[in-house]
Amino acid sequence: METIDTHVKCPSCGRVVPKGTYCIYCGSPLDRATPVEIVKEARGEVEEKSFNEIVINRLEKLEKLLEGVKVCPKCGTLVKGSKCSVCGTELE
Repeated sequence: METIDTHVKCPSCGRVVPKGTYCIYCGSPLDRATPVEIVKEARGEVEEKSFNEIVINRLEKLEKLLEGVKVCPKCGTLVKGSKCSVCGTELE
């Protein structure tokens, strides 16, 4: 196991953020932030298999969400309907 000590808990919003001067979420000063110890475990074969299953599961969900989605040829926006909501281009 490897300990990573580059994160703190923001005293204002309570989120765990990288050490720095200000919180990346709420902008509060981090001078009174509480250090957070993050432990990184070595991946084993079993954990790697679980990781791969998680990735495949997420990709399958993403494919379902993107069914019927087109890319606007003018501005590149993802569009589900027949007209781009950003630039107004009619899609076929």
